Amino acid sequence: MFFLGLTPTSESHALISAITGAALALGTGNVNLAAWGKVLAGLAASLALGYGGAWLLTRTLYRPLAALKAQALARTQILAAGGMAFMHGAQDGQKFVAIFILADLFARGRYPAGPIALSDHLPVVFLCGLAMALGTSVGGGRIVNLVGYKMVRLQKTEGVCADLGGVLCLLLASAFGVPVSTTHTKTTAMMGAGAAAGGQVSSKVVREIVFTWVITFPVCGLLGWALTRLLLSI
Repeated sequence: MFFLGLTPTSESHALISAITGAALALGTGNVNLAAWGKVLAGLAASLALGYGGAWLLTRTLYRPLAALKAQALARTQILAAGGMAFMHGAQDGQKFVAIFILADLFARGRYPAGPIALSDHLPVVFLCGLAMALGTSVGGGRIVNLVGYKMVRLQKTEGVCADLGGVLCLLLASAFGVPVSTTHTKTTAMMGAGAAAGGQVSSKVVREIVFTWVITFPVCGLLGWALTRLLLSI
């Protein structure tokens, strides 16, 4: 399922693992273990805050949201989903923008030693945004079906709380510069909202998703290492 794209995986952790594997192929001294500690801390925090935040918000806001008229609730849904989309760009988007910019600079024979200003690379930023939008629109349907129907089914009010829980978690992580997975955050937020509302969360689907999350690190790291060694041998 991991390779067929049927299970929601973390683009962030796939990217970080692949980069680490490529760095190890060039020498063990190229990996910053302290930075990896921050990644793992962010992983634990996103799981806890995503689930806990959505659970608490559902418990707190369920009745006020349920009392809203249909049109007002629909607008609230749009705002919450928009906030989640924005934070997706604030987290995952920044990681991919960084890789795109480095690839562009390396292709030009430039090797920056310090911080890079995004304002100097706006075409790359827009390209990354376009790629993320297209990828979501093309490949997101099956993941939505798995998480939104097979894992747990949420009512509109619970969906708003899941989005808001994810937004708050990603906002805190971004403010402190901690790289976290939007996938992990939103998936656990949906679990928390569903559990708080008394919904049935499929343990079978959850096990499949967690298994995919676990193997993302070694599989992508190995691929990054192998491809780098292959390119070096050519």
